[in-house]
Amino acid sequence: MRKIKHIWSIPMLLFCLACNNNTNDTPVQTIDTTALAQKKLEMSSEAINEVIKSIPSPLELTSLIKESGAEFNKGMLNSTESKGGYTQTFSKAVNLGIYGADLGYINIYEKSTAAIDYLGAVRGLADDLYLGQFFDFETLKRLASNSSKLDSLIFISTMSFEKMNNYLAKQKRDNISVLMLIGGWIESLHLAATVAKETKSPKLMERVGEQKISLDQIMILLKLFKDDKAFVGLNDEVEKLKNLFDQVKITYEYKEPVTKEVDGMLVVEENSGSTSTVEISQPLFEQIAAQISKIRTTLTKVN
Repeated sequence: MRKIKHIWSIPMLLFCLACNNNTNDTPVQTIDTTALAQKKLEMSSEAINEVIKSIPSPLELTSLIKESGAEFNKGMLNSTESKGGYTQTFSKAVNLGIYGADLGYINIYEKSTAAIDYLGAVRGLADDLYLGQFFDFETLKRLASNSSKLDSLIFISTMSFEKMNNYLAKQKRDNISVLMLIGGWIESLHLAATVAKETKSPKLMERVGEQKISLDQIMILLKLFKDDKAFVGLNDEVEKLKNLFDQVKITYEYKEPVTKEVDGMLVVEENSGSTSTVEISQPLFEQIAAQISKIRTTLTKVN
């Protein structure tokens, strides 16, 4: 168990979390996921897109992997040799998200040759889904070949996926966005959990446990497609994952913002003393890691 600052606020794909004025064992979320799942099974494309944007970027977990001191391991990634085997819209969309997360991991480690290979996989699946127009692949390829341009590569890649999601929302192709999101989320969890098991890193274990919050948001989206035959198996397996994550305990301690005067103006600043505590046992982590691996194996299987 460790104390941490709120780590969910990130520059890209903001993950917003509401807080109250006292310590509480129950996370206070922006959306009542249980009520929504039970009472409202329809959402506008705009609302779906907002939920999607509330999920942290896979880069957040993959960057922590490198910080843990773990060596680059291409063997953890979904092989690009599989890209031609994805023939259904479901598998193409979910593996576009998976390859996107893999590309982020590769970029963090500045592996330019592998980056170009995975850019090709992303391009192929994006073109198949009529989404290739959102990627300037020549620019991305040039940046991938230059490790000093890593920040630009990550920014452009992230913006490309965001533009794609906005387009899909307007086209009412929300299922594609949701599948891409889930693919990227599962892959980043797979990478983090695999490294955590190998390194016995408590920090990585806890970061995996924190994904309980993201999963609540993802369950909202999956409930919307519960009657879609393509989603049935995925829904069932993610529900099993949620049952395990429900056993992770996250406690929030909120501290009031600081109010001060700056140049005659009243300014309110977030109190950095606000903390979160994550409790996840080793046996529970191993169960979660096993279920993540099971889902990921199914999603990456060629069809």
